[in-house]
Amino acid sequence: MPASLLSTVPIMKNTALISQGAVSYCIACADTVPAMQIVMGTFIVAFIGNGFVASAQNSTALKILDSKPMLRRRLLVLLYFSGIVSVVFLFGVMTIPDIVREGADFVRRLKSENVWVVVLEKMRNGLG
Repeated sequence: MPASLLSTVPIMKNTALISQGAVSYCIACADTVPAMQIVMGTFIVAFIGNGFVASAQNSTALKILDSKPMLRRRLLVLLYFSGIVSVVFLFGVMTIPDIVREGADFVRRLKSENVWVVVLEKMRNGLG
């Protein structure tokens, strides 16, 4: 019985996930070089993207491109990275106007009021 259970467990995939988790934990715990965090983020995005492309490559919607499997893969990779760029772009569109407005209000209040009163009030509002 245990032999059949072990044969159904994807050992390579689980080993990769566990080692990636261990490296991520070490990076989060130790104050490492920021470049390493970028490398890990890139690895995570690529790992998720590879799984997405591999699972969606044989979908029924893409059966039109049956004669060109490489074209299907390229289309899915383009779709995946377009989604990532869209999320980053939407995050910027949603937050940048508020940041600019808040910065202009802060500068206006600094010119008209005591600097320390404004700073303390902003800290109280930000920290709760």
